[in-house]
Amino acid sequence: MGVRGLSAFLRDQGGAMPVQFSPASASDTNLIVDGNSLVHHIYKPSQLSPPALATSILSFAQSLCATFRLTIVFDGPLPRWKFAQRLSREGDKLEKVSANLTQEILSPLSLIACIQTLCFNQNKFGFTVVVAEGEADLTITSLARQQNAFVSSYDSDFFIHVCRGYLPLDGISFQPDGIVAAQVWTFQQVATQLNLAPELLPILAYAAGCDYTLDEKQWTNVNIRLGSNSGAWSKRIRTIAAHLRRAGPLADAIESLVPNSFDDRDAILSEVKTIVDIFRGEISVSGSVSYASLPSSAPFPFETTIQSGFKSHKFVEMQNGSFWCQSIIEDLSRSPAWEASRPIRRRLYSLLNIGSVGEYMRRAMAFRVEHVTAIPLEGTPRTPLSIYNCVMGNLVPDTLDLQPMLPLILSLKFLAEAWKETPFQLKNFEVVAVICMAVKSLSERSKAVVPLQVMTSPLSPLPAIARSKPVTHLLACLETILFSSWLAWQAAFNESSPESLEVEHAHWKLFDTSTFNHFLTQAKTGRGPQFLLSEAQLADFTTVWEAVNVGDCILEIVDYGGGKNPANAGGPMRRKKKRDVGSTVGKKSKKSSECDNFFSVLGNE
Repeated sequence: MGVRGLSAFLRDQGGAMPVQFSPASASDTNLIVDGNSLVHHIYKPSQLSPPALATSILSFAQSLCATFRLTIVFDGPLPRWKFAQRLSREGDKLEKVSANLTQEILSPLSLIACIQTLCFNQNKFGFTVVVAEGEADLTITSLARQQNAFVSSYDSDFFIHVCRGYLPLDGISFQPDGIVAAQVWTFQQVATQLNLAPELLPILAYAAGCDYTLDEKQWTNVNIRLGSNSGAWSKRIRTIAAHLRRAGPLADAIESLVPNSFDDRDAILSEVKTIVDIFRGEISVSGSVSYASLPSSAPFPFETTIQSGFKSHKFVEMQNGSFWCQSIIEDLSRSPAWEASRPIRRRLYSLLNIGSVGEYMRRAMAFRVEHVTAIPLEGTPRTPLSIYNCVMGNLVPDTLDLQPMLPLILSLKFLAEAWKETPFQLKNFEVVAVICMAVKSLSERSKAVVPLQVMTSPLSPLPAIARSKPVTHLLACLETILFSSWLAWQAAFNESSPESLEVEHAHWKLFDTSTFNHFLTQAKTGRGPQFLLSEAQLADFTTVWEAVNVGDCILEIVDYGGGKNPANAGGPMRRKKKRDVGSTVGKKSKKSSECDNFFSVLGNE
């Protein structure tokens, strides 16, 4: 979020310093990049699928490495003092999903795809990836001061933090000769535009509203007193700045915010003084009780496993009793997509010796916490693979090979079993499309890595992909299952081998949803996988299909010929004749039935 209204004010005012950074200066010019901001910056105009987004992020990092000594910092476990703000933001995202404004709704697998891709390639390209103890901004500014580095982000807090200079991500461009052009701001330049002493900038940040504001009620009272509680945010910035110019030096300016008659005056002043110290670099978040990060303990101590990106910071949140089921593009009229994967997480909590966890999840159009107890694991699994299979529900024999298709097999089978004998039972053409998407994506990403091209211009916006509500919800549920499966895999495999790491990365590499619509359209019209995949890919298709389609858990709507496996079909494809699907999925009235005939089923997809 940053300082509310400050970016708009400075954009209107101008005053940034255009700078060109040459590759010749790479050895002595350090840059710290806000990883989460970078991911959103690349995703917003493009809405790339997780594997494609990860490739673009790596290309961006490679381009910066030609000119800077680069460190990329990602948010870590969400600290408790940020919970209220997170709830508010998730509510805002639900409103955007409802209005179909989905360009800012990052899918759950996207961020882990980017982090793992960067971690896997950091030694090759010469940059460093760090996961912060909490939110990344304080780690970023601390590293920036230690290294005398520039900072790049999309967070207006960095206009005010004391550091060498701030490069907004949207002002960075790459030249063919390796030169990086950027707009550079220093906190002194910002103070000049506001006609304020630099020492007063943190007070303006508090009054305008920033990421470190704790007491929103008292903050509102302060703004009512200043007359900055309504109107455009850039106008509010001007009002606050005018007040501070009259207030005098730092100590007097702080006192001027809160008259003696205010309730909790001392608490408000203490909060403002702490925020001033944070922006000036005189205190870290971990050094303040009010802004403390979550403690981390075994089996995943922070320094050795999570800070490096080796394990998910979600484990620290779970250890401390919370799991955030982030907003996802789904059908808001149905049960939350994250609920589909809850049984996996309940067994995961048991594996981690956690009795219960508060899961923050959408219900209707609001986020709320639901306390979920662990489910004991069945049997005594001993190997990492058997432990993982047990957390997933023992859906396949433990003898199944360690292969990249394993996450898809278990996740798709889990969904098929969960939706069996419900109105949402998986249909064979949906499963064909999902498997084709995954097989194609994994096949293309297993080829020899081609050297990335240096990025020379921002990605162009892509047209939005239109999907029906049933298909949207299917993909959302599958993604939350894959995400929970990924956590189960990380918990089961403490020691990562190249083979296990390949399977771990397959969780997001297979989810190239940009191809799903194409495969779904083809599958609905009777074109089976033999028309859509190569011969080698058909073998993987068969492996997944035969593992998933057990016990009639998939409705046969389209006849591909060749028996139960569409990959065995040959010759012209045909649709099955009209059939009574309603008897399979439960009785419904004629008026409400979505599956009365073949054509209604296809139409709803």
